[in-house]
Amino acid sequence: MKLVSSSVEPIQEAVDTSAAVLNDIKSVSDTWGLLLQKIKLFSELVDSISEVHPYAKMAWSILSAAHKARPLYVIKVIDLKFSQTILAQVDRDNHIVHLVEVMDDVYSFVKEAEPIKRIESHGRIIALMAQQTTECAYFIRDYAMNKSFWERALKNSLMSDIDGKIKQYEDKFNELKMSFHDRAILQTGITVSRIFCDVESLTVDFDLSDMPYANGARFDPDRGCLPGTRGKIIEEISQWINNSDSDAVPRIFFLSGVAGYGKSAIAHAVARQFDGIGRLGSSYCFDRADQTNRRPSNLLSTIALDIADLDHHWKKSLCNVVKGNRSLRTTLSATEQFKNFILEPAKALTTVGPILIVIDALDESAEKRSRKVLLEVLARMAASIPNNFRILITARPERDIVKAFSDNKYVFCKHLDNIDKYSNDRDISLFIETTLSGIPGLELTWPNKSWCRMLLTASDGLFQWASTACRAIKGGEGGLRPAELLTRFCSLTHGLDGLYSEVLSQSFDTNNIMVMSRFKAVMGRVLVAKEPLSVSTHSELCCGVYDAELVVLITQSMGSLLSGVNQVDVPVRALHASFFDFLTDENRSKSYYVDPAPQSLGLTLSTFRIMTKQLRFNICDLKTSYLRNSDVPDLAANINTAIPPHLSYSCRFWSDHLVSTAYNTEIINELHNFFHNRLLYWLEVLSLTKHVNIASSMLQGVLKWHQNNNGAITTFAKDAIKFVSVFGFPISQSAPHIYLSALPFTPKTSWVAKHYLPLFPKTLHLKTGKADDWPAIVGILEGHMGLVSAATFSQDGKRIVSGSYDKTIRVWDAETGDVVVGPLEGHTDLVRSVAFSQDGKRIVSGSNDQTICIWDAETGDIVGSLDGHM
Repeated sequence: MKLVSSSVEPIQEAVDTSAAVLNDIKSVSDTWGLLLQKIKLFSELVDSISEVHPYAKMAWSILSAAHKARPLYVIKVIDLKFSQTILAQVDRDNHIVHLVEVMDDVYSFVKEAEPIKRIESHGRIIALMAQQTTECAYFIRDYAMNKSFWERALKNSLMSDIDGKIKQYEDKFNELKMSFHDRAILQTGITVSRIFCDVESLTVDFDLSDMPYANGARFDPDRGCLPGTRGKIIEEISQWINNSDSDAVPRIFFLSGVAGYGKSAIAHAVARQFDGIGRLGSSYCFDRADQTNRRPSNLLSTIALDIADLDHHWKKSLCNVVKGNRSLRTTLSATEQFKNFILEPAKALTTVGPILIVIDALDESAEKRSRKVLLEVLARMAASIPNNFRILITARPERDIVKAFSDNKYVFCKHLDNIDKYSNDRDISLFIETTLSGIPGLELTWPNKSWCRMLLTASDGLFQWASTACRAIKGGEGGLRPAELLTRFCSLTHGLDGLYSEVLSQSFDTNNIMVMSRFKAVMGRVLVAKEPLSVSTHSELCCGVYDAELVVLITQSMGSLLSGVNQVDVPVRALHASFFDFLTDENRSKSYYVDPAPQSLGLTLSTFRIMTKQLRFNICDLKTSYLRNSDVPDLAANINTAIPPHLSYSCRFWSDHLVSTAYNTEIINELHNFFHNRLLYWLEVLSLTKHVNIASSMLQGVLKWHQNNNGAITTFAKDAIKFVSVFGFPISQSAPHIYLSALPFTPKTSWVAKHYLPLFPKTLHLKTGKADDWPAIVGILEGHMGLVSAATFSQDGKRIVSGSYDKTIRVWDAETGDVVVGPLEGHTDLVRSVAFSQDGKRIVSGSNDQTICIWDAETGDIVGSLDGHM
């Protein structure tokens, strides 16, 4: 080794110390080996405990990889300034060695402490011990597998809290050991290595609440696989997540399979497992019945916000990217979201070990055309994200999804059809036996568990078939004994469709006109609802259209097909998307076919009647008008009390149901009452619930529905649109200012002013200076950095697209003036012209760069470019 002459003595000291540590590390190899043996024994011991075994097995696998790593301690040319760093690294390696010894001591203690008896009484502590071991394994593996000692030293000199993190691990293991010994209840969770600096110094007070977020899209632990089932595929996915060969491992695991194979159960089980050790960055479960909330444009922003809750550096970086740029924070562009919400914050990520993102039921995200750009972004995401990210995606093998992920070295594709039949049958058999083993009549009728084999054969390899059949048998539906139901189910053909028809036939006689009418009315309401609603909300929404008790009567007999039917406040959902597919396909469901369209009339009438009955002035009894909505104490609690779910739903979705309904005199009467008596109270609710941005489009729905009838309703609706357009911002900030600011300054000729001002004699009244009519300039839109060269409205008047000399395109909300899409970047010279397509879904732009670009009007993603002009 050749050293720089001027630094021989200090460096030689570091080298000598390093050599001593190398000998120590060799000696600790035996300790490490003993620890691995004990963890392996521990893993075998807890094999039957589903809460513990996966983590013990993972810990052994990860630590084995670290043990085999054999870091290379190669000293090249060293500068004097690194000597202190080297000495610090030597000391740090000693701490790692000590951590391994502490872990070995804990497992020695467990091994000698009557483990079987203790495991039964200390399940929580044992589970935490296994989880903590897995977390430490990630840390040690990543530490040990940095191949260069000196590169590691330099890197760690910038991460000052490594020693503190090692000490936290040691303290946590000692705490677990004491809890195990004293049979104490541990109140804290595991210690997770996320950041290597003082997190208290990273104060981030910037509000990210206006970024799109899909509430309720998280995984459901109750939807995961039954313990002991799907073990082979879950183990394969776990090994992929934990694979330390970061550069060679695909970032995305795409799991596909036809309806009923159990893809979602696997996704939820994996999410639950890695959430238990703090390794779940985000989970997003699409749901065809909840596309209003769980839409593709919410995916990447939800993932970004979830990871921000886990990693302070990520959050700080995200804030720096979007701060002061509301249009970026609220963008729906998948491309913009990926660039700004994922890639930029990822550069600051400090989490050690894998970060898992689970995206379930991608095929339910949207129709093919609407998910095209998202698929392209996800495929690109695989090549760009940090190498410790893992993304598990499940979907039916629909052509566009399979095409997006095929032939991509960063994506591993696996189809559930490729799982061997023996393993699949074993899992289904275990599920059936576990679920129905408590029913003695089955074993008496078919001894030696032949009843289990009968159901297994009938399932034809479909987990969903077995799950639905078992729920029906266990629930004793239709007044039949379990053995009688099993006999019927096992004689069926046509797979899931046959089973669905048979289960429905137990409760709904197709020859009974009254019963079938009730079934179709209630299920039609469930299908046509714009978001999943609870039984109690569905009952309230009956509102005289039909007996509210029918909702309970119909849904409670469908517990094997729907969730939420036995809890009045839980949204009713199909236990599997294939059931709603079945109901809405007449060729498959025959007599049980449900046409959702007729129910739009009933729901439209219900929403108006609920608003008529429950909307009122100052609905939340606000004490003062001096505060913004955001500053009102306990406003959220007041909203929950004063604006129940059925009223909130009515205020947000009456227009959606209206436009799906044929012209009807009953609705005309309801609209007349709404505009003359409830308009301002409706705006109160939208203000308080942060939905003022949808008011104009909902009123536009009235014009669309009433377009061939130019009467008072049309005139009032047009005036209300202007009212919202002019005063939308103050209304969104403070509900009282509907009456204190907006109404008094409404022009004299306004229908809103002429009708509502006399109803509020105590509000402000202008004696002079009041405008006669709405201003010709409704608003001034600012944002372009150059001359605006082109602008035009969309066909429905809801949006404006503009092009500029700054080479960008922006899409604006015509009501609020907010930028809703953009700036769209792609042209290399000034933009000369812009236009919306007839359906409003595309934007075309022409530029001095001699190109024409076609953009997705919702997401802002470029979908095509035409070259050729000279």
